[in-house]
Parts: sequence; structure tokens; C-alpha cells
Amino acid sequence: MKDLYLVGSLPWWVIALVGLGTGALLVQQFLSLKQRLALGQSSFLVFLRTCVYILLIFFLLGPALVDKRVTKLRRPLTVLIDSSESMAFPASSKATQDGKPGKSRLDLVREKLLNGQEPLIQKLNRDYDLRLYRFGTSVEPISPGSLSQLKAQDEGTRLLELLPRAATDAGAQSGILLFTDGITNGDQKTLDGTPALSVPVFTVGVGETEGFTDVRIAEVRAPEFAFRGREFKIDLTVQAYGLKGKSVPLYFNRGKNLITSRPVAIDSDSFEQKITFSFNPKELGTHSFSLSIPAQPGEQITENNHKEFKVDVHRDKIRVLTLSGSPAWNYRFLRMAMKQDPLIELVSFVFLRTPTDTVDVPDNQLSLIPFPIDDIFLEELKNFDVVFFDDFSHRAYFNPVYLERVKDFVRDGGGLAMLGGFRSFDSGGYAESALKDVLPVELDNKGRYQTQATVRPVLTASGKVHPITRLGKDAAAGRFESSPRRPRRDALVCERRRRGHRLAAAYHRPLRQGPHPGAHDR
Repeated sequence: MKDLYLVGSLPWWVIALVGLGTGALLVQQFLSLKQRLALGQSSFLVFLRTCVYILLIFFLLGPALVDKRVTKLRRPLTVLIDSSESMAFPASSKATQDGKPGKSRLDLVREKLLNGQEPLIQKLNRDYDLRLYRFGTSVEPISPGSLSQLKAQDEGTRLLELLPRAATDAGAQSGILLFTDGITNGDQKTLDGTPALSVPVFTVGVGETEGFTDVRIAEVRAPEFAFRGREFKIDLTVQAYGLKGKSVPLYFNRGKNLITSRPVAIDSDSFEQKITFSFNPKELGTHSFSLSIPAQPGEQITENNHKEFKVDVHRDKIRVLTLSGSPAWNYRFLRMAMKQDPLIELVSFVFLRTPTDTVDVPDNQLSLIPFPIDDIFLEELKNFDVVFFDDFSHRAYFNPVYLERVKDFVRDGGGLAMLGGFRSFDSGGYAESALKDVLPVELDNKGRYQTQATVRPVLTASGKVHPITRLGKDAAAGRFESSPRRPRRDALVCERRRRGHRLAAAYHRPLRQGPHPGAHDR
């Protein structure tokens, strides 16, 4: 379409004066030519001059020719095709004549878009600015030519999470054509509370719902890691269709071993129930778990009846229990070393008296607590990782039957350490106890271990400068040698040791009497 416009900049009155002047000039020329030429010739010449003058005046008006061409722009259209694994399921519950399953849901989508003399995908590509995507756990653009090779292989369908993103990318003047079977397993279950989509969505459902029979484990929520000895929970959702009035078993396994099972009573055609299992791991490492429901009669989709997941079991803190016969150097070293490690939780007890000890002090004035033997060996022992027996005889404090619990604790994976001393191993009566089978040494029940070999002690570098073992003002004079030539220094060392023993006895005097041995909870 072409339009003529006069865009000249001269005022109208100037153009009018030019027109009047041109008209007067033409009249004067006609009268002058008429006197010399015939009337016909004069009129023809004046006509030609009139055409020339009109053309000149037309150009003074600034003529412009505008050519209008209207082109219709194609609106954008986004086509989303579900390519999750559920799209490989049969589209119909009815089998074909040869007894084989019918076409898959994705096959129906391909037929709808690609079949016919003029396939639908060509019409859409002609009339719209077509953008084709496949989606499952993510969105990926594809070309129309690759639609015939599209496979249903995505492990899930995050439809409600991906749809708002696709609507934003499509633009305000676009639309979305969605092909899906409607099965989703993303974190978002509904669009309630989310902003409205900026573009219209046209949904094409794939697959028949009439006569559809299926039970599935729709969702499993389990922690990625857990701590040994601490119970964790597994939440799952069971969905069922067309199985009203039936009860199906749900199995919870670790590896190939059954942990527990639970019947699920289905009371409606469209059934959904949330179930929680719990498990208390006893071993460290990666544990494989599975949830499964047996295939039901008439069920076409059995792949969704089984879910597997893994949980890494870590150590929270190493819980250590120490039982010491006296507050000696062993006890001090163990306590200081373990308290400095933030990954160790230490519970320690020191026996400061035996049942035969007597004191002339009322019970309500004693500061020591009785050793909680029942709580330790019958209730709390399973919550520890390592137990230290530090130089005490079990015969002086509790019945050997409690050592049976320690033996079972070691057989179940717990750790046991026994430190030597005058009241350990054979001297402590452990050769006759249940611990004989779990200790890494052989006890012959012949008493204390003795040897006739000569032992010559040598001071360490720190021992040479320690006030107790340093016998001179310098380090060289602090060499300890047991020799008759230095009787005075040997006697001095023995005297210091005797003083140390008397001082320890004064501090560690028994303070309580009663039927239970005393214990000091450090």
C-alpha cells in the first residue's frame, strides 16, 4: 500500500500567490500567441506550458510517496514434552490383540506431533515462533528433527519447579503447550502460594486413567548421613490407584536383610498415606536400604514399587569409660590426654574404698558417691565405644557376672583395654572371669608375672631435669645409676619415694563405708 504526502515547508499563502501569478502569466501568453498563431496552435502551446508550470508548483509542495507493507509477526510458542521414565509406561491398561503391552505414553506424543500429511509440529512451526524443549529433572532445548529419537530416560519429573522458570523464559506474549502424564516427584507439591504464571499453559494429558491399577512409593525422605547409636527416621509416601479394599505389605530392608514390614490398608481408589520407619545404626560406613511393595495383580507399572537409598553412618564422639583402682599416674594420664581431644567424651570412675573399709563418719557427711554398678553394666555400657580397666581387682568391688556384660560388649564390636598393675590380669582374678576369652593375652591363673632378668633404668631427657630425679644442680649430675659408690643419693631417692607414698596415703584415705564401693565421678 502506497500513499502520497506533501511535505513541503512553504506557507499556503505563498503557494496561492505563485498559483495566481502562474495563471495570469498563462493568460498573457495565450493572448500574445493568439495574435501571431492560429487559435488551435496557441491553445496547444499554452496547454503544454500549463503542464510544466503545474509540475513545478507540485515540486514546490514537497511531494513524498510512502510505501506501506504490513508483515504479520509470529507469536512465540513454547512446547514442553515430558521425557521422564514414567512416559515409557503403557498409555492404556488394555493389552493389544497379540497380548503385548500397548504403545508408551511418549509414543503417543510423537504420533500426535509427527504423523499426518501435514504434521502438527510443522503447523506450529509455520504459525508460531516455535521453541521445543524436553524436561524431567531439568529443561533442555531440542530440535523438531530430533523428536523421533527422544527417549523417556529422566529419573524424575520436577514439573512444578520447572514450569514457572519456563514461563519466565517464554516471555509475556508467549504461551506454553505441555505434554505430560502428570506424574511428578519434585520437592514442590502444589503451586499454591507462588506467583501466577505470566503466560497461559495448555496441558495435554497423556495416558488413560480408566481401569488404571498401580501402587507406588512416591517419595522417600532419608538423611544423607547419621551417627552410630543414634536413631534416624525415614519418611515415605505410598500412593495407590484402583486397589480399594486391598492390603499390601511394605518391606524395609538393609541390604538383603529384612528390618521390619508393615501392612498398608488401601481404603480409596485414589489412595495416599505417609509412613515413617526408624533405624538405629550400630556399625560405621555406608548402609544400603530399600523399600519395596510386591507387584499386585493387574498392575502394569512395577518399577515404582521399589526405592533404594544409602545413608553414611559416622562417629559422633568416641565415648570412653575408665574404671581405675586408684588416682595413680595411669588415671591422671588417661584423663588429661582424653579431655584434650574434642572428639572424645570421657566418663571416669575411681575406686577409693572397698566394701571392707570402715570410717567413723556418718553417711550424710561423706563426699563420695557409691559406684553405680547397675547403671553402668546393665544400662549404659552399650552407649560406650571403649572401656578401660585400670589396675583394679573386680573381686573387691562387684560380682563377676557383670563381666559377662563386658564380654558381650566386646563381642558386639566394643573396645576393651586393661592396664597392668598389682591388681590386673591374673593378680586381679580375671583368669577366672568371662574376660579371659576376649583379652588379647593368655592368663594361666598362676599369680603375678615375675622375671629374674636384671633391669637397669635409664632416665629420659625430661627425667634428667625433673626435680625428683635430678640429683645435682646440672643435668650431667642427674644420671641415675644404681651403684654402691653412691649410697647417699640412693638413700635420698628412697626417702623421697617414702615421703611421696605417705603424702598420697594422706590424700587418698577412705572416706566412706557401706555395702557399695565408693566411686569418684571425675
